[in-house]
Amino acid sequence: TPARPRVGTAAMAKKDDWRTAWEEGLENGKALSRRFTNPVIDDEGLVITDYLVSGIVAPGLEAIVCVTLGLALPTWTSAMGPRKLVLPVLLRGTNLAGCWFAGALASRLYERSAFDYPPPRGADDRYRVTASRVFQGGCFAVALLIVSTQLTALVALGPTRAHFGVDAAADAQLARLADDTIRDIATEALVVGSWRLARTSLSSLDS
Repeated sequence: TPARPRVGTAAMAKKDDWRTAWEEGLENGKALSRRFTNPVIDDEGLVITDYLVSGIVAPGLEAIVCVTLGLALPTWTSAMGPRKLVLPVLLRGTNLAGCWFAGALASRLYERSAFDYPPPRGADDRYRVTASRVFQGGCFAVALLIVSTQLTALVALGPTRAHFGVDAAADAQLARLADDTIRDIATEALVVGSWRLARTSLSSLDS
């Protein structure tokens, strides 16, 4: 007599697979949340320097380059009126630095393995690890900045006008916000990325 298919056993195995996948997903979620609730920060000074670089140097450099080259300034530079750049840079920089800090925590950029250069030669893949984590953190920061920009548009224009195609005035304001965001992303990527690679190189001087 041919053996009957063991349907119950297959169903139980499938149920166990779902349970295993669910538990693994929960563990991954907990591990990700711990990066924010209980982060590993092996160099506290790096947090402060990151804030200065991403929150002051990068937006300040962006404004200076625009003024020097005669380019149109980002709209956030006019928050306090014409020829007043210091406070707008600080205000915009706070937003940018907050996005970057969250991205750095998400990609574990404050763990020593992301920037350490142990003597005498350093890890062979130190720059690859740094660049990879900077890219990951940058993607997270960009997502937060886009959400922040969308909220700004929503508050400024209202829910019925905060998208393209409603009227010319709303389209112009949205285009300026998009231009500001693209400029900020490009500047932060260049400045913060360069700084983090330099920090990895300079860690050879750590005691």
